[in-house]
Amino acid sequence: MGITIEFYAANPEVFVTLQKQLASPYPREEEEQCLNDQMRRYPHADFSLHLRWPDDIDALCWAMGTEGLQGPSSADDLLEEELWFDGVSAFVGRLSQTFPLALAQASDKSIKHITERWVSSFLPEKSDLAYRVSAYQNCVRALFDLRGIAQTALESREPLLLFLLW
Repeated sequence: MGITIEFYAANPEVFVTLQKQLASPYPREEEEQCLNDQMRRYPHADFSLHLRWPDDIDALCWAMGTEGLQGPSSADDLLEEELWFDGVSAFVGRLSQTFPLALAQASDKSIKHITERWVSSFLPEKSDLAYRVSAYQNCVRALFDLRGIAQTALESREPLLLFLLW
């Protein structure tokens, strides 16, 4: 089963405070809308592609390494620090600085090669062609978004954060 995976360029303390408020037991509807609006202002990349943590992220790290990018080799190396866990289903972590540095340097061609390797790692060879094409398109869009967020994080000197919800 997939989980929500999102990447953000954000101030960790402010971001975690927003997540804690969103996770509170009974937020009022207008308060929840206000908090969600604040979250949308942060540059982010949505990786809610029915991925499995950590397996599919390990495969992404491998595909990046195969393309010659000097980033983390696995999901374990990707996470630098746990910032918050609600004890049930929401997690925020700070990512290794090598990840945005590697991604920010990736060319369009490299992103497409990484996506091809990555999609091949989690889709069976005999998958329906239309499904494979759709998966590739969704993943390449997500990686282009993530590269943009990585560049933003580096320019703004904000860390790249990972948000998981399962």
